[in-house]
Amino acid sequence: MHCLWTLTTTLAIGACVAATVPVEYVQIRAAAAPRQAIQGFGWSLVRGTAAHHPLGNLTNGVREELLTLLCEDLGTSVVRLWWTPEDGVPPGPGHLDGETEFISAYVDTGLVADLRRHGVKQLLLAPDRPCAAGAQNATAGGHSISLRASQTASFIGRLQKMGVVIDVTGVANEPGCWQEWQNAAGATVHADWPAVNDTSGNFVRAVTLLTAALAAEGMHGVKVVGPESSNADGHGLAAVEACRADPACWAGLGALASHSYGMAANEEWANATTNGKGYWMTEAGAWATLNTPEPFPGNSAKYQGVALACRFLSDLNHMVDTWVWFIGAWEFDTQMLGAEQHEPCPAWSCGTARQEDMKLISTCPTKATGKECYASNASYQLLPQYHYAKQLRAAFDIGCTLRYATANTTKTDRYNHTFPFLPDMVWTYGVKNVLNVAVGQNPGGSWAVGIANPTGIPTVEDLNGVETQLFPNATVVSVELRLDDLGGGGSAVSLSDLTFTAFRSTGAATFSVAEPAVAMHGGILVVHVGPNELLTLRSTTTTPR
Repeated sequence: MHCLWTLTTTLAIGACVAATVPVEYVQIRAAAAPRQAIQGFGWSLVRGTAAHHPLGNLTNGVREELLTLLCEDLGTSVVRLWWTPEDGVPPGPGHLDGETEFISAYVDTGLVADLRRHGVKQLLLAPDRPCAAGAQNATAGGHSISLRASQTASFIGRLQKMGVVIDVTGVANEPGCWQEWQNAAGATVHADWPAVNDTSGNFVRAVTLLTAALAAEGMHGVKVVGPESSNADGHGLAAVEACRADPACWAGLGALASHSYGMAANEEWANATTNGKGYWMTEAGAWATLNTPEPFPGNSAKYQGVALACRFLSDLNHMVDTWVWFIGAWEFDTQMLGAEQHEPCPAWSCGTARQEDMKLISTCPTKATGKECYASNASYQLLPQYHYAKQLRAAFDIGCTLRYATANTTKTDRYNHTFPFLPDMVWTYGVKNVLNVAVGQNPGGSWAVGIANPTGIPTVEDLNGVETQLFPNATVVSVELRLDDLGGGGSAVSLSDLTFTAFRSTGAATFSVAEPAVAMHGGILVVHVGPNELLTLRSTTTTPR
């Protein structure tokens, strides 16, 4: 249920919440100076196995429905495709070599052609991490940067000869073996890629060799992004800074890239986007299990929608221009029901790719066998993450130019569960911010605003089984948002009055519900956002860009 309620003399929209939930107030200002423009949005498709392709077990009609939902309805321009370079390590029992597996899963099934037909503009190659299969230290054999570079360039060239164009490539997905790791005995080891302490130098060499190898193959138009660290953390930033200090590496790097799990983009990473470098967020997904009492599918999945929205908005507010969710669609996780897994299924796929929290859409390949995934007897299910993503994409167009939004607050204790509020509203370590906000102007002149409130999400259990409270206590936030624009002579003036359409998702079964229009007066609007809610606003009137 939604309701309208009045606070002093200001009409505000918001969810009906328990009277015991506190209301806090915050002022947010979107700076006059434009920042980056949104260049792309997308998701990835996992490979599966030789007999178990992504979307491959669905009928053509259902597959077309899914591709329309994922591509046209989300405005998808980028799809990330996975590839495992062998790096001198043969595939394990029952597995194809990396190139055959890629071609079998994506090309021979017609998926690449289907993606292009549904409007996808860029295919992003995701070479898997070089320390896969446990070969991350000197005693396990190690890997070669030069071999990795030549393999990647050669594979992209081979695909092009088959009519498959790779537009963008990473160097290595979440290259943890550029960092220090501990072995099973607890001793610190360094990756043999190569085994040196200066792990940021490995990234510099990898980018330089990869761009040279692509040029040697005649693939001058392929953009290289990296380092694709699992978070926008200090390790990844050190690699970026080392590359920026090396002319050959910086010239070869097309865009920065990181992932948004526990730590999304921040101003330190944003400040590295100099000289026209873009910033890609090439993977976001559930980074922890929400320990809730409700049975699946009503447990953690219902909170992952607002978590997606928070990271999307935080990333846009910190210079990300291309944003990619982890998995667009993949099979229903029967482990959630205690049923037997459908084989064959790689351990990483069963444990990660099939988790409902990681996907936008969950498919049901077992329907033909009589083993139904859903009570509705459907072939697929749209998860909360899908609905939140669609609502965001309806507000923020490709080409939308962002304005840096900051909060007027002194409550900067990131470990305060009552009301932690960082001025730059970044999604990062510690207790998450009460709000994440992005503001921008679309190419047609309309304004887009997104506000997400993750408060009240239950205790989180991380991948190591450790429980902690990462989200603030449930709080309704009254937001006074001011949009400033540059007037004549460079002076700051308020925008004219605007009217905004409003849509709200609450995280349960209510998604993207239209609400009464919101009026901005003198460049200021006031709204309320409750726990686990996403509010998006899009102006019906326009201003000059």
